[in-house]
Amino acid sequence: MASSASTTDLRRQNRHLVLRAIAEHGAVSRTVIAESVRLTNAAVSRIVRELVEARLLTEYPATGKRRRAGRPQIRLGLADNGAFVLGMAITLNQKEVVLATCRGEVVARRDCAGLPLDRPEPALAALAQAAVELIAESGRDRRRVLGGAALIAGRVDPATGELRAGGPLGWRPVDAAGTLARLTGVPFVAEGRAAALLQAEARQGCAAGLRDVLLVNVGLRLGSALMLDGAPVRGAANEAGQLAGFPSDGATLDDTASGLAILRRLDDLGLTKSAGPADDGQRLRDIAEPGESLPVAARTVLADSGAELGKALRLLATVLKPQAVLLAGQVGRHPDYVAGVRRAASDPALAGRPFETEVSALTTAQSAVWLALDRHLFHERFDLGRLAPERAGGSALAAA
Repeated sequence: MASSASTTDLRRQNRHLVLRAIAEHGAVSRTVIAESVRLTNAAVSRIVRELVEARLLTEYPATGKRRRAGRPQIRLGLADNGAFVLGMAITLNQKEVVLATCRGEVVARRDCAGLPLDRPEPALAALAQAAVELIAESGRDRRRVLGGAALIAGRVDPATGELRAGGPLGWRPVDAAGTLARLTGVPFVAEGRAAALLQAEARQGCAAGLRDVLLVNVGLRLGSALMLDGAPVRGAANEAGQLAGFPSDGATLDDTASGLAILRRLDDLGLTKSAGPADDGQRLRDIAEPGESLPVAARTVLADSGAELGKALRLLATVLKPQAVLLAGQVGRHPDYVAGVRRAASDPALAGRPFETEVSALTTAQSAVWLALDRHLFHERFDLGRLAPERAGGSALAAA
């Protein structure tokens, strides 16, 4: 006879399969779910009944043609208010907290643009407070907030949620996930920004179906992540795939192709003027804003910086042979920067191998939401008991 522990694990695994199927296919019938996850109709019906009673799923009237004779098949989908997650972006030029539904739809947002990032503990405490206030102001039941995910510009150990190296933030090592969980009262995970962006794009974005992908996130600083044979490549120190220090024109890519490098060139040309490092984030947002009309000289700087990145990527492509290179971030999505990368990618006069480019449309906050859903809801260890009405809720901050 199977032990109670193994039975519980099997039920969680089957529930995980059903939730994944609904998340991937949208509103579908019990029969379609059973066919896609290879469970019996009886098993799927039992799991669905539990999820409907927990208000995580909702039933929709059948539409269109019937698949077979008999009663119309009721479709099942994730409920609007079934569960929620927190997404958090912590980068030099983006400090933001969002609350999203189990469908990934953002229902509340808090911009923390003016938050100082000079020390990790006060910054994390302020972001946690913003998250608690955001839940309260949204009117959503905080007992149905399953957890959160923080995307941080730096080197993060995803297994522990610890920031090992602050990178652009200049932070010392800190237990980011543990600190946020303690201060918000909900479980948290933490991940490097570029790595989480790549995971989200591989799941439901422009990298879906690809096995070998390199993502380069270009903001104030340059971040990157690598996936080979469908798995993230991190290395023992979580440093594999990091391109900021890659040689470029006698310096590094961070010196020639990042947002800060672009700002320095624009300053040298007299097209912009710095009021100090604290002003750089807003200046870059103004330049990279979609539809912003820029002088020809500024557009040339963006294109030339993209070309510097493209030259380096051609060399990397000879070894990695990626199916695609994804460009992300405020600068990485700018049409002139993208044009520069693509110009170098296809230039036969340059050393290296040509490569295909795609532009990521996902923001850091959106990727944080998808990571939170992946770890707290669409996970084989998801505990449905956490959504029980008698679940004790509350935040350390809210109770303080």
